[in-house]
Amino acid sequence: MTAPTGSGKTLAAFLYPIHQLVCGNWSTGHTSVLYVSPLKALNSDIQRNLISPLDELKGIFEQSGEPFPAIRVMTRSGDTLPSERRRMIRRFP
Repeated sequence: MTAPTGSGKTLAAFLYPIHQLVCGNWSTGHTSVLYVSPLKALNSDIQRNLISPLDELKGIFEQSGEPFPAIRVMTRSGDTLPSERRRMIRRFP
């Protein structure tokens, strides 16, 4: 997929996994999607740009009384603190 920066390529790439999780086709509680980013700054942008749409979807589901799965987004880089890495192992994103 090619398009200019900031046009929504990453969100488009995540639409299928989000759909699978929301529809219950994939179980939660373990890592279902792993996205490898070439740059740490891009990694942070991706996390921020996924959390916002997920929060909006959760609100829509809550308003309609529908359950929304616990979808967690986390990033890990060489700078991730050991305590945060252990937390990721105890409770997968």
